[in-house]
Amino acid sequence: MNQRAILSLVLALTALVLAAPLALGAALVRKDIPTMVEEADVICLGTVVALESRWDEAHGLIYSLATVEVGQILKGDEVSNKLVVRYLGGTVGDVGMSVPGAPTFQAGEDVLLFLAPEEDGSYSVAGMSQGKYTIERDEPSGITYAKPELRGLTFIGGEEDAMGEPMPLQELLTWIEELLASME
Repeated sequence: MNQRAILSLVLALTALVLAAPLALGAALVRKDIPTMVEEADVICLGTVVALESRWDEAHGLIYSLATVEVGQILKGDEVSNKLVVRYLGGTVGDVGMSVPGAPTFQAGEDVLLFLAPEEDGSYSVAGMSQGKYTIERDEPSGITYAKPELRGLTFIGGEEDAMGEPMPLQELLTWIEELLASME
């Protein structure tokens, strides 16, 4: 093999290795809790009470609407007791669309959300699924945890830390409140 062929092979293999995470999911800049608190317009705890999926106007994408009954507002003004979170993905009839890194919701699910308002009055989850935590109670210990939804996400730079681990909800809420107080 000549030198040019070897160089081409090395470049092709390097591109393949670098592109692999993108093929498996969404690649994003990781946003830690302080960044999410700063960037989100609304932070709230709530329960998903309704789900609906529909086609966009061009009939090319499926998006879903999760209606969330708000139980506690940590950040945000003029937030009603129900809000609608719009996200890509869902199922309409027998056609489904899944978007790596997009949040997913289940009816009856308790959630902690970091949100950004949209022009149509709905909200989007900040940082794709980075801004959604499922609230679950560990029965043996009695501790309620906030579990991040990071399925399908690859972080640019490969940063790994405790962000992917469930955290006691009260500890996370206290941290968020302290961060909000420091911003005033």
